[in-house]
Amino acid sequence: MKRFILVSALIFYFFGFSQKNSARLSNFRMEDKSPDRVYFDVEGDISGISKKGFDISGRTITQISTTSNFFKVNRPFTFWYNNTIRLEGGDVTVVDFTLTYIQKNISEPDSSTYRYVSVTGSGNRDGKSESNAWTLQEAFSEATSGMTVWIKAGNYGNKSLSVRNSGNIGSPIKFIGYEKTIGDLDDRQAVDIFSYTSSNAAASFIDSRRFPVLSGVEEKGSYGIIVKDRSYIVFKNIQLQKFFYQVFLIGKTHGVYLKNVTAALGYEAGASNGGGYGIYMGTTTTGTNVRIDQCLSFDNGVANYRLYGKSHAIVNSASYSGINTNQSTDYYISLYKSHHSIIHNNYVERVGNIPHKGHAIGIKNGDSKTTSTFNLLSNNVSRNITGENFYFAHQGTSKNVIKGNFADAGTFLAARNGAHDNIYENNSGEDLNFCIYLWANKEAYPFTSGRVADNNLFRNNIFNGSLRGVVYSNEADRAYDLTNNKILNNTFYNIRGGFFYRPTFEHPLGFSNNDFINNIVYKSPDIFMDTKDTEWDNNHNSYYQCEAVPPGKNNNSKDPRFEDSANGNFRLRENSEIRNKGIELKEVKNDYEGNPRPSGDNFDIGAYQYQDTSTSSIKADAGSDQIICLGEEVTLTARGGSGYIWSDGSTTKSITVSPTETTTYTVTVSEVNASDTDQVKVTVNSIEADAGSDVTIESGETTTLTAKGGD
Repeated sequence: MKRFILVSALIFYFFGFSQKNSARLSNFRMEDKSPDRVYFDVEGDISGISKKGFDISGRTITQISTTSNFFKVNRPFTFWYNNTIRLEGGDVTVVDFTLTYIQKNISEPDSSTYRYVSVTGSGNRDGKSESNAWTLQEAFSEATSGMTVWIKAGNYGNKSLSVRNSGNIGSPIKFIGYEKTIGDLDDRQAVDIFSYTSSNAAASFIDSRRFPVLSGVEEKGSYGIIVKDRSYIVFKNIQLQKFFYQVFLIGKTHGVYLKNVTAALGYEAGASNGGGYGIYMGTTTTGTNVRIDQCLSFDNGVANYRLYGKSHAIVNSASYSGINTNQSTDYYISLYKSHHSIIHNNYVERVGNIPHKGHAIGIKNGDSKTTSTFNLLSNNVSRNITGENFYFAHQGTSKNVIKGNFADAGTFLAARNGAHDNIYENNSGEDLNFCIYLWANKEAYPFTSGRVADNNLFRNNIFNGSLRGVVYSNEADRAYDLTNNKILNNTFYNIRGGFFYRPTFEHPLGFSNNDFINNIVYKSPDIFMDTKDTEWDNNHNSYYQCEAVPPGKNNNSKDPRFEDSANGNFRLRENSEIRNKGIELKEVKNDYEGNPRPSGDNFDIGAYQYQDTSTSSIKADAGSDQIICLGEEVTLTARGGSGYIWSDGSTTKSITVSPTETTTYTVTVSEVNASDTDQVKVTVNSIEADAGSDVTIESGETTTLTAKGGD
């Protein structure tokens, strides 16, 4: 669990590139109260902020409030949208940042017309009560907008169900499983996705005593649930197994929400001619806005989750292979030909030592004529995947971001077969095979026009133990080039074999303008293995306890003096010999934890910039006093540290209050070993209007009326 907590923290501390004294934004979120806004927390002064460089997927920013801390957009958000925000090339008032997940706190629309389904339902009932329940087939055929279909737990057998009607944006069609009474599963996950152990049997997850279960018969091409060209559909608390497609979304399907859905044991999983998909949006789709939340998918042969289309989100879900030891999964979570989609806070595991190495989480484009852009893979955990963990593949896959992820085996970060202009940042891995892999295989043609990978940026990543460091190869059937990739300010610890490794294959690999700068390589017995020391522009790096220091400008063999490398703490001590030994890089203005570079006289080498905490002293600032009218609300924002506790119990930097009388709020701000408090007063003006006494006048006369009670 320690490893997962480490990765989770990264989401809150990463900020992109900017000037040292620029303000920082975080905790982006949508709220029910104002669905045309994206709220944020702020540290620093944003009084001069402009819209320059900001981008919210699917929306246009029309206004920025520097008092209540929000962006206003041209159209309100709804429950169905999945969005990111980024700042690139801003006005330096705020630190630039890459794609970042916007938390959605918008309530699910209500559907208040109820129908019921049970295993004893028959075809001549109205479905309005359990005693007059529909069959499952009737429900999928007859349910209409604004209707919730409650499906009682039980084994519904081999059913192939197609949703006949669409819902509406404010009144969807819902299919919700329950155990004994309606709503009894709504706040319970189908499985605790972070406590799974390999001793669990597959049968313990598929449980018709608690959930409605659809069970196929392993027939090729079969499906459990299909949604084609339909919109605004909700599925909750349903389990499916042994279909070729467990859940199949296709066509112009839009706005589908799946929560607590289990999809398992896909047809012929792992077979050479096999299939098997868990939750799948098909190749011919133009669908958008599918959201998969707290779902479980395991042992589906081709893919547990695979989505084509755009603006999707796979969040808080789990993907396993090897629960049934006779079956294995190829792709655990994947996007194809996707734009502005999100894979966030998921857990992936290859259980035991099943044969297939697997691909954990990534994006493939599938050809060289289409694109996959502006997708975010963040805060995910991958365990025991001995193939690729986090990857981008194919020429059209560009401008995507992998950040804040963790892996403990295999190839950690990969760019292959033409992937270009992507960013890999603030990730951490341990016990790896390859840290970074840039390569092409026989799949490359026709998915790339002469590229292995180019213009990809790897920065502020931590690699704790690996067989190899940076590996690059051409396993394809023709010549390809590797150009303009940048590996900057990373920490590589305990590389057991060759660090730069280039396997020899029949076809050549062109190599030019690839940078390796400001990195720490701590322990490596062979820096250049089957490669040349002139292939990388190798400058300002630390090679401590390595077999050699490569040629290049200002490379050294000095001791980084980590705080506690044995326990994975690679922060620099005050007496580190590589402090101030780096070079300023426009691509890296902050470190792994979001601290600005430099914090001293110059830039440090590695993923961390040294922070002096020996005499930590901070100054809390609760902001200026505020004046509101009774019934109004105001946002209070504290500054000065990284931890915040308000007198009302809130622990966020910003709180929104609406007191009924004048109130003083106290905030305690903390940072490392220091804390400070400050107060802000919110004055509430309770206005009582007085227009004076009634007056009677004759026709044609005038009088003066005087009002009181306000300014």
